[in-house]
Amino acid sequence: MTRNKNKINEVRLNASLVRIGKKGITDELIEEIDLQLSRREVIKIRYLLDISKQDLVRLAKGIASSMNVNLVEVRGKTFILSKN
Repeated sequence: MTRNKNKINEVRLNASLVRIGKKGITDELIEEIDLQLSRREVIKIRYLLDISKQDLVRLAKGIASSMNVNLVEVRGKTFILSKN
């Protein structure tokens, strides 16, 4: 198994590092995601409010493309991002 796959599997088992709450997507949130990705390369993000699966996938893809990172998976109210 590659190093990146090991990190992804580890992240799946751990708690989310970043949480998106009632303030939604803010500049501070994007900065925090960027900081965590620079430290860990792979992070799990949890959306705390009610959201449809479709909307969460759209949101996760938007964040990933705007930050030039990979969207690894969306599961429940969480998604995983990794550096390119």
